[in-house]
Amino acid sequence: MPDPLRTLAEFLYLLPLALWLGGMAAVLLLHPPRAAAGAAGFLAALRRFDRLRVPAALVLGAAAAWKWSRWEANTGLFHVRYTVIALLIATGLYSALAIAPRLAALERGLPAADVDAAPAARREAFRRLERLAVGAAWTELGAAVLALLLSCP
Repeated sequence: MPDPLRTLAEFLYLLPLALWLGGMAAVLLLHPPRAAAGAAGFLAALRRFDRLRVPAALVLGAAAAWKWSRWEANTGLFHVRYTVIALLIATGLYSALAIAPRLAALERGLPAADVDAAPAARREAFRRLERLAVGAAWTELGAAVLALLLSCP
């Protein structure tokens, strides 16, 4: 008979991981940041995804810690999996709680739909943060895929 607590831990581990993977893939594939006028759509989609990303990171971290403390064997693959999960959570939280608010503040200070009309320093700061957000999104997508593959028995 399966252990109900272990089943719950697996569910609470795989659900946020799958939501994160699907959400980040949708953001990156449906709103490509490099397309003409894609940056605004990408950033808007990323802001909407932040409402899912932060709770998913918290649930994933708690479930991973619970699994680690109760059932996981201490193997080399074990260390790789939890390092990837830590990278995923850290990158996601940094993007949602540090990069996104700074981007939103810069966007509010910029003229509507015209980034080039801003002073050069403000424009460069916005583009730097935008590149950082795109890089973090791709890192999250790769880490989520890898974490899911490493979670398969």
